[in-house]
Amino acid sequence: MTVQLSVVMPVHDVAPWIEEQLDCVLRQDVDLEVIVIDDRSSDDTFALVERVALRDERVRLHRSGSAGGGAARNQGLDLAQGEYLVFADGDDLVPDGAYRCLVEAAESSNAAIALGRHLKFSSGATWEPMASWYDVHTASTTDLETMPELLANRACWNRVFRTDFLRTEGIRFPDVARSNDIVPMVRAYVGADRIAVVPEVVYLYRERPGTSSMTARASSVDGVISYFGQETEVASLLEDAAPDVRRAHAEVVLGADGYVHLDRFFRGQPTEQELDLVTSAVQRLLGVIPGVDREGLRAERRTLWFLVANGAADVAVRFASAMHEGQGHHGVPLPLVRAWAAVVRSVDALGRQAEFALDRENLVNDGPLVLLANRAEHTDVSVLEAAVTDLSAVIADVAGRSEVLRAVAGAVRALDPVGVGLVSGARHLAPLVVDQARPGVGRLTLSGPLGTEVPEGASLELTVTGAGGVETRLGLDHEGDRWWLGVEDDDVRVGRHRTTFRIAFRGRHLELPVVTARMPLPPVPADVQLQPLADRADGWRFLIDRRAPSPSVARRLLRAARAALGR
Repeated sequence: MTVQLSVVMPVHDVAPWIEEQLDCVLRQDVDLEVIVIDDRSSDDTFALVERVALRDERVRLHRSGSAGGGAARNQGLDLAQGEYLVFADGDDLVPDGAYRCLVEAAESSNAAIALGRHLKFSSGATWEPMASWYDVHTASTTDLETMPELLANRACWNRVFRTDFLRTEGIRFPDVARSNDIVPMVRAYVGADRIAVVPEVVYLYRERPGTSSMTARASSVDGVISYFGQETEVASLLEDAAPDVRRAHAEVVLGADGYVHLDRFFRGQPTEQELDLVTSAVQRLLGVIPGVDREGLRAERRTLWFLVANGAADVAVRFASAMHEGQGHHGVPLPLVRAWAAVVRSVDALGRQAEFALDRENLVNDGPLVLLANRAEHTDVSVLEAAVTDLSAVIADVAGRSEVLRAVAGAVRALDPVGVGLVSGARHLAPLVVDQARPGVGRLTLSGPLGTEVPEGASLELTVTGAGGVETRLGLDHEGDRWWLGVEDDDVRVGRHRTTFRIAFRGRHLELPVVTARMPLPPVPADVQLQPLADRADGWRFLIDRRAPSPSVARRLLRAARAALGR
């Protein structure tokens, strides 16, 4: 007897959660059967499901013929009698109405697959992992070539399939230690000419505590090798796909899923044999995956790939561990500084011979310079002194990409740890905000809030640049959380002037922007010479207009007479 939807649920030691999940599924308002495949549970999972099956004939309980989640899913697929099929895990939750939403989307669009959004949740948080890859606000019908970002989500449980589509395409789950849904889901994407996408949340994935879940076991050597093997197979499967599709897969691996697996593995202090096995698996993958904009990856991610690609596993272990331990530090962790220095030296040593080559200057900017700029203000000067000593050689020829990073680099080259800390603290003062401008006869008074306390030893200035590039520097006074400045008529020449905020300290300085708050700027009397202006077309930077004096009555009469004679 056929039903509308078959729910295939492989289970293994999920006794604490299985009854709640079954309750969620059985509440769905579609005609369904629930095929539970017990994968050799050692707890009360089987007995609990059996109890539910005795009171609800829609639940069909079977023991798995082979060990592993892939075999259990295949067994459920073979037993399914529904027109549509959906997978669910025994420790997750399915929101009310989710299956009806997916089935209706598939039917109305004649799609082989209908998928929706999903959330992850733990005891203390709920988040949407796919939000950074794609936002689905309206329902649509698409395919993989049109929407290659679908490759960011290869889970099998937030979608329904036409059962005959899965069987015709020969979709089967491999018997692997980890990530057994990556290849079959990509194969399904490739085979589907129509994919319905809905904006509803259709699945809630539980981030389980402890080490019993598949996700928690992902960092084991078998799990990591299994994962990279599956991604290698996906790369081969997509070999003839459109360039955008292949690029999307590479971005998912290098920028997200693959990096997470690598990072967890290297932080686990693996043995030398395990390092060799994983390094070989990663290098095989990098040999078939297409190139992407590696400089677009976050610095720590492209660094880890670089190290593994070039066989520098020992440096990778130190780097991954230092990055992880540094997350809990408010200041600059010295082990992380030394890890970045070791990475830059590796880039120097390999040069153009490197696999997964990196741009050295970008790496220095995005790695150690950003680290110092963000955290040096909270770091003891003795630690900064050691950091500056370790980094001075590796950044000797690097000019910072921004004003703040240039100042950090200059302080490091000068072996000036106090200067590094001052730059880090001073960055919070940018931009300088003008929220009051009071024009008066002979004087324009400017003032505004300070983003933070002015570091000791730093002075604040306003650089006023007029026509011809003529600069005038005016010192700012400050107290508490406010600054102020009086500009006298004789301080600047006639004309419009562009202004820049300048922080000077220890023989160095930072040039930072000036912006105006949304404040009224009324017309000023004719005898006022300095007029504040807000340049909306150019980032709201503050300008000054030195007005020419009004002509005298005699001069106005003379002009009028000349005009009359000329007619």
